[in-house]
Amino acid sequence: MNLSEKFLDRQFNKVKLLNEAVDKQLFLAIGNHDSAVYILKYINATKLLYKELEQLKHRSIPHIYYVLEKNNRTIVVQEHINAANLATIIQSKGAFEEQQVIDIAMQLCECLIFIHSHKIIHRDIKPSNILLDSRGMVYLIDFDTACKLAERVTKPAGTEWFAAPEQYLAGKADERSDIYAFGRTLQVLLGSKYHGRLEDIVNKCIAPDPIERYQTAAILSTAINGR
Repeated sequence: MNLSEKFLDRQFNKVKLLNEAVDKQLFLAIGNHDSAVYILKYINATKLLYKELEQLKHRSIPHIYYVLEKNNRTIVVQEHINAANLATIIQSKGAFEEQQVIDIAMQLCECLIFIHSHKIIHRDIKPSNILLDSRGMVYLIDFDTACKLAERVTKPAGTEWFAAPEQYLAGKADERSDIYAFGRTLQVLLGSKYHGRLEDIVNKCIAPDPIERYQTAAILSTAINGR
């Protein structure tokens, strides 16, 4: 552990390991200087987009307070959101009502419009990466595999079934790849028994050919809003 990491570790008390994988750890932590709750991420990779996200502000993206890249590792100090992810909610309560899905989808569209305007592609939109709090506020999390629109991506990223065919098979991604994953996410939220006006919107989102999808999140938002 280098001096920068040691200094950072002294600023926080890790109280709970939230998630551990081969390439990262996620901790719930308390700030020793302010007793506030934070999320600490330790990722075994560098050149991620968290330094850029640190400069951006949007109500549906948890605030990034600090990013340290050192020795092929990235440490992120992030805002803690008191909310459950959509996958957990579905497991406990089942599918969402149509109006709930519309409310979630409109907020998510707004978030996608924002990140896409900064040439950021999330590449891993799915229910477990979307938080919903008690006020109905939506948050998009886990930008570990995010990339820049113009970036040359050499290997696939994302989660199978949610990731667009061109992204998962060839590593290519643009705004329409996020829209595909958005559509798959709506499918899960609505449940297999749903047959309503959002069905056609979902089907257009998940068209195998990107040309057949909504081309931007703004156009998708207008379709969901019924205008």
